[in-house]
Amino acid sequence: MELFKEQSNINFMGMRKITGSISLLLCLISIAIIAIKGMAFGLEFTGGTQVELRFENPIELSVVREKLKQLGSDVRVQQYGTKKDVLIRTSDPIWSSEESVTKNLSVFEHSGYGEIDIRRIEYVGSEVGHQLAEQGGLAVLMAILSTMVYIALRFEYRFAISAAVALMHDSIIVLGIFSLFQFEFDLATLASVLAVLGYSLNDTIIIKDDPQSILYELKHFTSGFNIDIMKLIKLNPTTNGTRHQLNIKKSLLSKTNKLLKNSIVGFKKFSGRSALNGKISVWHKGSGCKSNFRKINFTNSSFKSIVICIMYDPNRNSFISLNFDFKNNYFFQTLSTNFVYPGSLISCTSFSNELSLGNRTKLQNIPTGSLVHSLTNSFMIDKVCFARSAGTFCQILQKSSNLIKVRLPSGKIIDLLPSVYGTIGVLSNAKHNLVCLGKAGRNRLLGKRPTVRGVAMNPVDHPHGGRTNGGRPSVTPWGIPTKGKPTVNKK
Repeated sequence: MELFKEQSNINFMGMRKITGSISLLLCLISIAIIAIKGMAFGLEFTGGTQVELRFENPIELSVVREKLKQLGSDVRVQQYGTKKDVLIRTSDPIWSSEESVTKNLSVFEHSGYGEIDIRRIEYVGSEVGHQLAEQGGLAVLMAILSTMVYIALRFEYRFAISAAVALMHDSIIVLGIFSLFQFEFDLATLASVLAVLGYSLNDTIIIKDDPQSILYELKHFTSGFNIDIMKLIKLNPTTNGTRHQLNIKKSLLSKTNKLLKNSIVGFKKFSGRSALNGKISVWHKGSGCKSNFRKINFTNSSFKSIVICIMYDPNRNSFISLNFDFKNNYFFQTLSTNFVYPGSLISCTSFSNELSLGNRTKLQNIPTGSLVHSLTNSFMIDKVCFARSAGTFCQILQKSSNLIKVRLPSGKIIDLLPSVYGTIGVLSNAKHNLVCLGKAGRNRLLGKRPTVRGVAMNPVDHPHGGRTNGGRPSVTPWGIPTKGKPTVNKK
């Protein structure tokens, strides 16, 4: 019988809003209880007297409480050591001197427990109590501040703030429970609160300091990520726009990017017209919805990172991946490689490293016949120039000491320097060319203006405009013949 499943898919991040709301509600309730009922501070904080007694014969605490109850004072009784040793703690001033203690202990005469030995009488004043309270509060505050300073220096200030909030959250809830049930708050309780801070600090530092071990577990939950994400979905033909529509399954893609809000910037849209005369210089471009541009790391700077999630980019046909760099402690985005899923480790180095999917290195380190993408140019060493579209790749054909022959997606073979960087694998979303939008309106929303035949135009708009069957030779929109006449001026 299996009580606990070895592998369970629990969507913790999906429940973050619910659990966060519950935690915030508990903190607010705890603060309200502390403000209304207050804390039941012990003698160390309020001031009072501690009396240590030793009876000649063993005695039960219930008997001691019944005898002292006759005096009408509020006392706390506990045993320490043997059953003969009793500790009395009270804030009643009638126990403040040795004479008054001896007088109060007269209630035990002729009770059959023998003589009573007064071993110690300690009186804690209110000034000492206030001092202890201030020192305890300063201890908790210094623990939180020191944690924030360490995490801010080791990682980022955002992590420091989140760690401080987590530590305060645990302490406030513990204090709220003590206030609700009016448990005595003494030095031992203060030590327990500091212990709670210590355990919370340990968890916080481990989580912040080793994201690799935490995020690597995502691989177990997303083993079939790329297989499912490449599935084509055909919609039910309920409308004319969905009759032939084909989409790629995007349910496993991350829909938000809250970690990199600064990496999303707006950019000016162009309609494909010249700035001088307003004439169309780029065909079929213009209109479309307003979209944001996501910054992609195309540089060849060294990194060692883990893939956090795979996201959809409306400005690109391939998917992008959100990565966390362990070396430099920052998040960045790259073009996603096919069959690279959340939890995968990827790196970029100039020397020969592990040749796995998603790793980026120089072409001289990659074996002949390998498929690569996102290649740089020999003259623009820090800019990706080749194989950036969905499902595209380049193939290394031949390697020499000075040049490397590479076949581009177009089939053309070029020579590149061995120092050119490339990413191992094929770009994601290889079935992008099979997507059918279904209607022209979706193309317009993407910023693509329609393609119109010349014969369907007016005579003033195109040389073919207004033409019926036959009558006019095929020409360009500018009237240059397209059939039978050379279009290249050979000198």
